[in-house]
Amino acid sequence: SISTDYDTYSVGDTVNIDVVIKNTGTDDADFSIPVDFYLSSVANESDTRCVGMWLFEDNVLDASIGGDLDGTLYTSSGSYQTGKIGKALSIDGQGDRDYVEVEYFPTLNITDGITIEAWVKLDGSTTGWWQTILYQTDNFYLALEGPDPASYWSPKLWFKDESGVAHSLTATDTITAGEWHHIAGTYNRSAMKLYIDGSQVATSNEDTYIGVSRWRDLYIGSWNSNSSYGVEGILDEVALYAYAKDADELGYYWPLGKIGSAAISSLNTGDTVTVSIDWVVPDVIEKDKPLTVSAKVDPEKYFRFHLWGFPTACFNFEPQWVSIVETDEDDNDTSCDVYIDNN
Repeated sequence: SISTDYDTYSVGDTVNIDVVIKNTGTDDADFSIPVDFYLSSVANESDTRCVGMWLFEDNVLDASIGGDLDGTLYTSSGSYQTGKIGKALSIDGQGDRDYVEVEYFPTLNITDGITIEAWVKLDGSTTGWWQTILYQTDNFYLALEGPDPASYWSPKLWFKDESGVAHSLTATDTITAGEWHHIAGTYNRSAMKLYIDGSQVATSNEDTYIGVSRWRDLYIGSWNSNSSYGVEGILDEVALYAYAKDADELGYYWPLGKIGSAAISSLNTGDTVTVSIDWVVPDVIEKDKPLTVSAKVDPEKYFRFHLWGFPTACFNFEPQWVSIVETDEDDNDTSCDVYIDNN
């Protein structure tokens, strides 16, 4: 159960967050790993309506609760770099035609509503007029469109209905290269909407189902496997949902940076270890948003658990349990729980 007894904090206050990691498995866990803790507000991968989420923490795995849409990176020059939140994927989807391909899975059969969102930082030298963020062939896409050659870009949301008729919405507001921007498109069988950095920039009325062309793969950062209409820059926190998010649910949430480190050593069955983190509340949170503590481990492992932020310089924290699995060097899974102490 989740407690409703909250503490309230103001900007500048020091908040103590106790992270309790417990081995709830049947075997002793023989591992020793460094852990870095980051605080951010990101799209909630525990949302069961999240079809896929790609955080690019040194991999292209699907971080959603279903975890059915792991990707494959095809690249000649791509790399993982410092992102908006943690790591991000840097690709050249124009000249080198880098891309991530996700094989078809039935959860991609989205019909009633959709949200596509991502953090994007285009390369300062790019002039490509079309930059595809996410595309499921013949079904839907979110892209950036500009003149040819381009020096600015507008978000565009597109889908086909059951009859094969295309519906699209392009914003008049634009973004420029060299800066991080959050781009999102939503549709709920009533209206298509586009957002830049959390603000709605375009809308149009529509009333139809999204058509389903089955067995079609999904592409991130490109139009297809041999296209120059891809992103030339950095992608982070790409997410796909099977419903239309409201504006205040979008992943345009400030990353708040590293808040602590710890070395987690061997845990026998039933043992716990507590990591105490002191965090000073910054002045960048403006309204009610979910906060996430990310615990990054090495190599290529991470888990996330959630706090809840409340508006204008005060915070309430809900303690909750979240199941995680940590894998040791021998690939033996060790189930753990994470608990956020309310103090």
